[in-house]
Amino acid sequence: MFELPLPPNAELPVLNDPAVAVSPDGVHIVFVARRGGIRQLYHRRMNELTAHPLPGTEGGRGLFFSPDSQWVGFTANSKLFKVSLSGGVVVPLADASTRGASWTPSGTIVFTEHIRSGLLEISADGGEAKELTRLDSKTNEASHRWPQVLPGGESVLFTLSTHDTETWDDAQIVVQSIGSGERRVVVEAASYGRYVSTGHVVYARSGKLFAVRFDLDRLEVKSTGVPVLENVAQFPSSGSPQISLSDLGDLIYVSGGVRTNSLVWVDRNGNEESLSVRAGAYSDPRLSPDGLDVAVVDQGPDNEVWIHGISRGTMTRLTFEANNNAPFWSPDGTGIVFSSWGVQESSPLVLAQADGSREVEELLTTELTAVVTSWSSDGHMLAGSLLGRSSDIWFLELDGERKLQYFLRTPFAEGSPSFSPDSRWLAYESNETGRYEIYVQPFPGPGRKLQISTEGGMAPKWRRDAGEIFFRNGDKIMAVDITTTPTFTPGKSKLLFEGKYEGDWDVSADGRRFLMIKGNDEGQRRLVVVQGWSRELERLVPTDN
Repeated sequence: MFELPLPPNAELPVLNDPAVAVSPDGVHIVFVARRGGIRQLYHRRMNELTAHPLPGTEGGRGLFFSPDSQWVGFTANSKLFKVSLSGGVVVPLADASTRGASWTPSGTIVFTEHIRSGLLEISADGGEAKELTRLDSKTNEASHRWPQVLPGGESVLFTLSTHDTETWDDAQIVVQSIGSGERRVVVEAASYGRYVSTGHVVYARSGKLFAVRFDLDRLEVKSTGVPVLENVAQFPSSGSPQISLSDLGDLIYVSGGVRTNSLVWVDRNGNEESLSVRAGAYSDPRLSPDGLDVAVVDQGPDNEVWIHGISRGTMTRLTFEANNNAPFWSPDGTGIVFSSWGVQESSPLVLAQADGSREVEELLTTELTAVVTSWSSDGHMLAGSLLGRSSDIWFLELDGERKLQYFLRTPFAEGSPSFSPDSRWLAYESNETGRYEIYVQPFPGPGRKLQISTEGGMAPKWRRDAGEIFFRNGDKIMAVDITTTPTFTPGKSKLLFEGKYEGDWDVSADGRRFLMIKGNDEGQRRLVVVQGWSRELERLVPTDN
């Protein structure tokens, strides 16, 4: 056993799908790391000390190897890719925000298209994907994920959840015949099953690995589960532990246990103050206009929106249908708009009443997911990003026919649009230069754009009096002074504070405090390699009795 060193000034990001992979032959290791605010794939051989970045893999996650150990597959920007370890261009294969993929010896890839889908199969050279499994609405199925095609290619092992699954510890690991569609449960109350050549199925539960003996011919479990490894990093919203096993029995994993985080206030000097909210798996925090409440997503299996009363310390559930994300308050604080991702073939944008009356209004339905990141101060206009084949910026007039209109639609990735307080300007992020920077343009136009950041930036937010724009550059929160009269004039960007905060964030109306998400396992994540781990597995769960 040894700890794998990371590249200088790099760190392991917090991801809810596989960020480490060891090749089937045990020769190659690929992992996701973040350095200088950029997340990408790194590659090293098992017997070497240095890892090198794989060009073109920025934003990558969800790693898996080809059977010949020469290619690695991954997801980035809602697409499925592959890249050769010997160099060359990154090859796009399909539109997908996967929750797992398995590359078969027959030259196909089995994957999930999005977080609420069945399994699809596509040629490893790309092309049209075909349906392999379908969610059964009669049994309330919500997700098929983390597939592994078993040796012989006739069956697939995967994790199944229903809309009643409260945590991934309540999910099932099932095996299904690819030909007949016959299915049986392998392990109850578990996630991320992986068949090992020793004749075991290894699975995750509560940040630990367990193993059972498994008859590959009969597709039957031959023992009860036995714990075989503790303190494995696992994100509660996806059920995925950070592990990978080679065909030779080598194990690579990230330590850290079940991932949780908390909400904290941070002032302009970097001083922290915790909010009185239970630890969870939070994302997308948004302050109400009066600053008294926070709408936030609790990333359990169903991804529900909750409202945290800051002074009262309460948590009130707002949504009761599966998989709601990206909440945003109306200017008057009476409503919250949010996106519903992948619950059905289309993705609705929904408006709910913030008082908990459970009155909801579907604003529009899109094939790709529409995420709101700004609401004009007069209440008439929404702006956001359209996620999928590319990231484009749209706006929606609420008083009109509610037809999505594009503000920017380019080959580049643009997102996080933010209206100025008077709605005359729109700040946004774009990677048109090769890295994300912050720009401002007149809204709705015409007029020339101005670049606000100089060394990278994402997720711009305005101070309520329009005197500053804040944005994030990796771990840094930056600010730019803004003058809007007689002409729009930005100042120089300046560093406010720097810290290890994850995901999205928000800022108070006066720009004095920042609402951040802080992980509760800081310093615990380590990349660990155990060569020949299968021998320990056989010792703990013998297959000869």
